[in-house]
Amino acid sequence: MKLNQFVAQLGRYWATFGAVAGIVAAAGICLAVLSPPRYVSTTQLLVSIEGSTTASAYENDNVVTGRVATYVALLTTDAVAQRVIDKLELSESPRDLAGQVSATAVAPKTAIIDVAVTDSSSDRARRIAATIGTEFIAYADTLETPTGEDRQKVHTKVVTAASTPGSRLPELLSLAGLSVVTGLLLGAVAVSIRARTDAILRTPADAAAAGVPVLGSVAAVPAPSEQESIGYRGLRAHLEQLAPTPAVWVITSATGEVDVATVVRNLSRTIERHGGQPVVLAGDSSDPAQARSLIDPARPDHTHVLVAAPPVTKSVSASVYGEFADGVILLVALGSTHRHDLREAVAQLRAAAVRVTGVVVANTWKHNRTEGSRGVV
Repeated sequence: MKLNQFVAQLGRYWATFGAVAGIVAAAGICLAVLSPPRYVSTTQLLVSIEGSTTASAYENDNVVTGRVATYVALLTTDAVAQRVIDKLELSESPRDLAGQVSATAVAPKTAIIDVAVTDSSSDRARRIAATIGTEFIAYADTLETPTGEDRQKVHTKVVTAASTPGSRLPELLSLAGLSVVTGLLLGAVAVSIRARTDAILRTPADAAAAGVPVLGSVAAVPAPSEQESIGYRGLRAHLEQLAPTPAVWVITSATGEVDVATVVRNLSRTIERHGGQPVVLAGDSSDPAQARSLIDPARPDHTHVLVAAPPVTKSVSASVYGEFADGVILLVALGSTHRHDLREAVAQLRAAAVRVTGVVVANTWKHNRTEGSRGVV
């Protein structure tokens, strides 16, 4: 989809965009603000070998690497968590506390272990992180035995003290910004979906989707202004290009959403002002013989025979009169005509072997009542 197309859709469905974007952004911000605070304190442990150096460096590295992998697993066990609970006199279970701890070996293949503690209290997270470092060292010392005849020993020490968790403001701002961006993206998706599934015609391009050309746009008002008359002049010129005069045009709508009589009268006046000799007929009969008897006598004496017919989906008159005409013109109202109704009207006319010349968009946004309506003859 091109940018200008999306902007046009955004203008039509701005309420949908605003609702989706606003709800998603508000929900994300509320979740970020109301969710329990989580603070993370980190510390680092170094695993090394002390004692005799008769073993090769390669063997020492293997020993340390094995110990690091083992210690990473031990740091999140209930046994270590219980030592921390006893030391700090905490109330939670060892399993719960162990779930707050994560340990990872610093890549690539180092002797350093990163330990992180997450808690709802900044001070508690720091104290647990500090305590788990010292308690694990004591616990590991009780498990270690001399390695090799030279009495080497694996030793662990804290190399980075437990950090004090910072303010939650950057986290909240990040979550709020992410919520806003997500809301905007989902709002754009909602607009795109709404445009594809909207049952109402919103643009001339929507009307063309029925498979017939759009011939123009006119104002369906009793007394169009000079500016509004431009649409009728363009339609007149278009019709004269489509068929030589004298020509017979059946003008109708899909379901009655447009005042066909008003449009036909305005078009007739425009043709007359440009030197034509139009006549307007009421095409409300379903009898082909009567339709022929009405159209045939009018054709030789007029340049344009305009037949105002009832809605296609409610009457067969448009199909009946269309059999003796040069074509049928369907009027649609943006914001009122349903896509399905337009497609059904086109299908009915084509099924009757009637030529559907095109669609004319009839704008009904202005209601000029300076001139009373007159009946169709």
